[in-house]
Amino acid sequence: EALIAQGADIDVKKVDGSTPLYEACREGSLDVVQCLCNAGANMYISTQNGFTPLFVASFNGHLNVVKFLLESGCKIDDVKGTSLLRWAIRAKHFEVAECLFLNGADFPEVKSILDMGYSEDIVKTELVKNGFNVEKTLSAICETQEEMSTEELKGSVYIQITSNSEMDTP
Repeated sequence: EALIAQGADIDVKKVDGSTPLYEACREGSLDVVQCLCNAGANMYISTQNGFTPLFVASFNGHLNVVKFLLESGCKIDDVKGTSLLRWAIRAKHFEVAECLFLNGADFPEVKSILDMGYSEDIVKTELVKNGFNVEKTLSAICETQEEMSTEELKGSVYIQITSNSEMDTP
């Protein structure tokens, strides 16, 4: 805060292209991230490798920093042609992945599952519950759909039997 008050460049880059905000996100230092963002730090400056502050916070599992950046208006972008959500999943930071997913991160498999006719709410719930494992998610959705179909069938059979019995009653 003292350096910012004296006019320090909050977006100064190191040789690798990282900025103070990037470093604070990498370390998970929420107080520093908040201070820098409140002072107007650019959330989109990337390193020479194309990594942004949101990427490094996500990849390192700093959920509180990820939430703050998203709440501050940071947009979710792909990194090196791969969904930020996938990077979080690869690093096994499933709470971060859930946060990104619920804030609009791209997960292409969702579209293909939705194209099968499943409800978006069911798909999202099952993906999160199954750690973004598409195979497990599809199995869970299919099981849920089969149970629903069986229950619906039982219900319709019950209604048919009840209706037929009532018709036969004098």
